[in-house]
Order: sequence, then C-alpha cells, then structure tokens
Amino acid sequence: MSGGNGGRSGNGGTNGRRSLYSEGGRKHGPAGHAADEGQAAASGHASGHASGQSSGGGHANGNGRTNGDGQAYAPGHANGHKKGQENGRAHAGWRPAVGRLAVVTSETQEPPLTVVVCTHERPDDLQRCLAALAGQTVGGLEVVVVDNAPRTDRTREVAEEASVSYVIEPVPGLNRARNLGLRVARSPYVAYTDDDAIPEPDWAAALLAVLGEPGVGGVAGNMEPAELETEAQHLFERYLGSEAGRRRRLERRRFATPFPPAGAGQVGAGANMAFSRATLREVGGFDPAFDGGTPTRSGGDTEIFARMIAAGHRLVYEPRAVVAHRHRRTRRELRAQLFGYGVGVYAFWTHRILRDRDVEAARFALSTLHTHAWRRLRRSLLGRSDEVPPDLVLAELLGCLWGPVAYWQARREAGAPPDAEMVGWWA
Repeated sequence: MSGGNGGRSGNGGTNGRRSLYSEGGRKHGPAGHAADEGQAAASGHASGHASGQSSGGGHANGNGRTNGDGQAYAPGHANGHKKGQENGRAHAGWRPAVGRLAVVTSETQEPPLTVVVCTHERPDDLQRCLAALAGQTVGGLEVVVVDNAPRTDRTREVAEEASVSYVIEPVPGLNRARNLGLRVARSPYVAYTDDDAIPEPDWAAALLAVLGEPGVGGVAGNMEPAELETEAQHLFERYLGSEAGRRRRLERRRFATPFPPAGAGQVGAGANMAFSRATLREVGGFDPAFDGGTPTRSGGDTEIFARMIAAGHRLVYEPRAVVAHRHRRTRRELRAQLFGYGVGVYAFWTHRILRDRDVEAARFALSTLHTHAWRRLRRSLLGRSDEVPPDLVLAELLGCLWGPVAYWQARREAGAPPDAEMVGWWA
C-alpha cells in the first residue's frame, strides 16, 4: 500500500525475515518467549462459529453510513461465488499444507469478519485483491476499501464495481487509514491486507479459526511472493533469508508475556494481520505517527504488535493464513523499501525508549547495529552469495540512522508528544 504522500509501506512480505525488525528479538531477546508450535493442524474451529462448508455468498451491508469525517461509503457485499478463479500467483515452488477451513454464516448475522483494504492510487492491484476476497470460503465477509488521500476516482470506481464498502481517509498515512477501517467495521474481528496482496481462498477462515482460540488478541499470517520475475524480487527473497526464511514461514508461533515487546517485528506483517475489534480498540488503535505516508515510512504493524503484547494479549503467527504479496520489481524500489525498513524499526525503538522507558528496546537498537547491520555489510563487501549487494545493505543502514529523526518529525505531525497515552486514535 502506498501512503497518501507517495511513501510506500514497508510491511509487505516480512515475516520470517533476517531484517532489523526481527533480528534484535530473535538473537538478543530472552529465550523461549516465542513458542514455536511447528506445523499447525490441518483444520480448526473458531469459537462462536460453526465449522463446515460455507454458503456460496453473503452480504455486508454498508447501509449508506458515513465516517466521522462525513465521507460517505457505499453499501456493499463480498460474494463468495468466485472461488477457484485464477489470480496469476507464482508461489516460487513451495506452499504450506492448508486445511480446508470454512465458517457457516447467515445473512441475518453480523459479518464474521471485516476485511479492511487500505489503498492509494493502485486500482489494478486493488481489483486483483478484491477478486481474491470475493473467492473466500467464508461467506458474508464485510470488505471495506479505505482510500487514503485519493487524487482520482479510480479507487472508488473499482470498489463500486466489486460491490464492497468504500470510505475515504483524506489525511495521508497508512495507520490513519487502518484506524478508519476499525471505526466503521461491523464485525467483532477485523483483518487488514494491502491492495497488492492476494489472499488464498482459505485465508479468512484460517484467521477466524485462530481468533476464536481462548486468549488470542491478534494473528499474523504467512506472506508468499506473488511473483519472482525480476532481479530485485530475487534479491528481496535473499534478504529475507532464502530457504531458512521460507522454513521459518511454516512454523506456527505464539507471542505473549514475557516475550519482549521490542522484538515484536518477529510477529508478522501488516499486509496479513487480524485482531479482535474490542482488543484493538482497547489498546488505542494504530499510532498515526507510523507507516506509509509518514516520515517513519514503516513500522505501524510492529508498533501495534508490541503494544498488544505489552498489554498482556497473546498474538499468534499462523502459517495457514496465506496471502501472495508482490515484491518491488526494480532495484530502485527495493532500495527505497529497505531504507524504509531501517527508518521504521529505529523509529519504533525510539518510540519504545521514549514512551515506555523500554530498556530492551535500547539494547536491541545498539546491539542490532553492531551484530546484524554491520555484519551484513561486511559479508556483502566480501561478495557472499547469500547476502544482498552493498547498496541495499547501506540503504537499510542509512535508514537506521535516520529513524530517530523521522520519529520526531512524524510525532509532531501526528499531534501528540512521544509519551502520550495511546488511547482513542481510532475514535
């Protein structure tokens, strides 16, 4: 998803990566705090929902409501009758075993899940994403397209063609768009994906199965490459850790106290996450100082994961909840993405240090530069075949150094001091 000012979110395709987001928590955090559960069971039940084969379709009625800014969004529905459509995905020769999960619903009930798709001027990507959502095995989904700082009517037209709800967030910022989606959601569960993501047919069912487990406040899912056609896309897979990173994607993991919130980058990616609506509102929603469309460029997913863990909620990484996500196609785009990763993670750690007096965040920030970033640069300069080229490593390092400055800029723009209580951003 591109932020309203043209900045791209750095969240896509990051679970299991060797990046700065996850390296601190995995290498320096207390052992055993993230519980690996291995391969998840092939099927499961979501509490409060009957498992089985869902009906062919269902409606999520917008009823002509408006958001708090007075922007109207159209009544819509997500029809489940387009199953089996060809989405043009390329899975790079692997995929996890996904059980056939389904949830039976009735049109008289509230939607089992609200899916929020935040977007900015990418109508072609959005069209593919909405087609995949229409093919979900769960019927009755409410799909809400949040158009962030639009410049044209194309996003609205795509949403209308797909008969889904449409709402405008006029202020640039991915987290602002996410908060608006939370505000208008009618389901007790809210999922988020990006416009350039293509959810698998069982994606919503897998998320609901986990969210129905006792004590679970949120879930993140598996990100596969939608295509591996360019040098930049292959380099990004190398950045994620190649085979080791792919194996990590297949492991079900739990995150809860005493797992350090500063290591929340291990949880997953913002293009594939879902929460209990009540829990997400309880912790204050998404911080508008983070992610695409702001000076921090990324980190919105990591920040909310950290806050959920700090509040005592359990998060789960579920490999059965799969979306295919399109990597950046050019070297220039990839450099900008990795710079954004560096900015976002060090903005996040700066936030944890200033707002929460988080000693672990300070330790992660210092040790990650020493043991991770500089090691990658040295390996890159030596020409190691399993490392990305020096220009990409340097882009991330420069982002790390800029992160604290970017955080202060974003904090001022968001209108709240660094130590402000994070309550009611969604309201």
